[in-house]
Amino acid sequence: YSHTGRGCSPDAMRTAIQTCSARARFGGSGEHELHVRVAEHEGALWYDLADDRWRSIRITPDGWSIVADTPILFRRYRNTGPQIEPVAGGDFSKIFNLVNIKDEDTKLLFSAWLLASCVPGMPHPVVVIYGPQGSAKTSIFRVIKALLDPGTKTTDTAPRVPSDLVKLLHNQWLSAFDNLSGLPAWVSDTFCRAVTGDGYSERLLYTNNEEMVLSFRRVLALNGINVVATRPDLLDRSILIGLDRIEDADRLTEAEVERRVHDLLPGILGGAFDLLVRILQVQPEVTPRIGHLPRMADFALFGAAYARVLGYE
Repeated sequence: YSHTGRGCSPDAMRTAIQTCSARARFGGSGEHELHVRVAEHEGALWYDLADDRWRSIRITPDGWSIVADTPILFRRYRNTGPQIEPVAGGDFSKIFNLVNIKDEDTKLLFSAWLLASCVPGMPHPVVVIYGPQGSAKTSIFRVIKALLDPGTKTTDTAPRVPSDLVKLLHNQWLSAFDNLSGLPAWVSDTFCRAVTGDGYSERLLYTNNEEMVLSFRRVLALNGINVVATRPDLLDRSILIGLDRIEDADRLTEAEVERRVHDLLPGILGGAFDLLVRILQVQPEVTPRIGHLPRMADFALFGAAYARVLGYE
């Protein structure tokens, strides 16, 4: 258009697409795995900033840095939003200036879950947050989404059919389902499969028996007034966090909450990456010392390494 002032003809477009497809299949550099937001490659963790310069964060036991020429491919969907640039030396614990969690043990568990959510290749527990009206459940989800996987949507609602739910889960790293009143059995089963990484298939359009198969692991968060995870298989994969109603004297306006998130998030994110570096350093020493493993064993081992970094035995 910039040269001729008009668009391509349909025939020219089809020819170009077919040529690109043939070149990718037979004249390119082979198959490349596509990742969503996080990846693991050659001993390093990668986190996609999803900005217009296609920069990513590379995290190793030696430190973390912002890389412009990423050696792997991140896929970006319509709901993939850019992440703010992290600041090294930040304080990850300031996350609790933004979320309504007071109990120290719960803070430890919640922060371990947040950090583990930046690590691909393992099952992540489903965090289930419950509490009365006015306990800032939705606000916590907005903070979680901004920290881990920002996008156009800050929270999600569960679709009514399995195929729509699977596509929603597939297309973003973190799905945060807000204000649920209950979970149908098929939704609970789909969440379990998203945790463990089982595949989902359906008939490919315009074919008789060809299948489209989606296989993925994702990070999930659910909230509601009551504990919405009731089936044993999902509960066994979940972390339950109860919230108390915020007193009127402590309540903040939406504008104040947004200002705090804007001001604190770069340091919180940088502090999270600093902690991940230290966790990667101690993991080889901690893992062989763990005896009996609970359910969600990978998360337990990660949490043990995080506890060691904080000074626990």
